[in-house]
Amino acid sequence: MMRWIAVLMCFGLVMFSSLEAVAHPLVDRGRRLFERADFDGALEALDAAENANDLERSNVLELLELRALVALALGEEDLLDQSLDDLAALEPDHEFDEEVPPSLIERFRQSDVVPLRLQAR
Repeated sequence: MMRWIAVLMCFGLVMFSSLEAVAHPLVDRGRRLFERADFDGALEALDAAENANDLERSNVLELLELRALVALALGEEDLLDQSLDDLAALEPDHEFDEEVPPSLIERFRQSDVVPLRLQAR
């Protein structure tokens, strides 16, 4: 009996760890460039990531949040609005990272975009 419990616990740990978000190298590159205040470089990396065909949902959410931060830093209002609208459509209850300015979070919450409702086949 104890052996089965141990096996089930190990299986659960393996399954849980596989559910964790896997970082995408281009999104990570964009974050590093953003942190170095290379906003144009960050935007290029995020554009490349957006065109990649191997993004997971968590990567897309991180990309959109980061692109909104870059747009805010560059004063690109249209890009900022588009990024927040895309994020709101995909994840209306998105929880932002701690370093995100409250003004950006408030702007996100005021988005009037209708959330996407997708179903897996």
